[in-house]
Amino acid sequence: MNPTMNRRLKPALIQADRDAVAALEKIAAYSPNSPDLLLTAIREVQTAMTQLQRQRVQTYVAAQSADDDATAKETEFHNLILRVKKQIVAQFGEDSNEIQSLGLKKRSDYKPPKRKIGKTAA
Repeated sequence: MNPTMNRRLKPALIQADRDAVAALEKIAAYSPNSPDLLLTAIREVQTAMTQLQRQRVQTYVAAQSADDDATAKETEFHNLILRVKKQIVAQFGEDSNEIQSLGLKKRSDYKPPKRKIGKTAA
């Protein structure tokens, strides 16, 4: 197994590992040669993993909440600006410099409609 794996493991695999630890707890004669394979060391890593998973979920939920809050404020801000533009048009008129300063087109900046000449039937 690659110790520098940078992708998340599937939840089913993690659950199988947890089940293996539960089964290992029932093996009374388990006596590993390496101290990092002792049941206490495994439990410490499992506890740390569980805490980090919990922290990850909490951070994710907080980020989603912050995203929702930001989206709501962006929408509120945009709607206010739309109302301001309508107010400026109502107050200063459709051909004023004030509406142009807000990024709107003056009425006089639009081209007048051209008359369409249709084909005549002979």
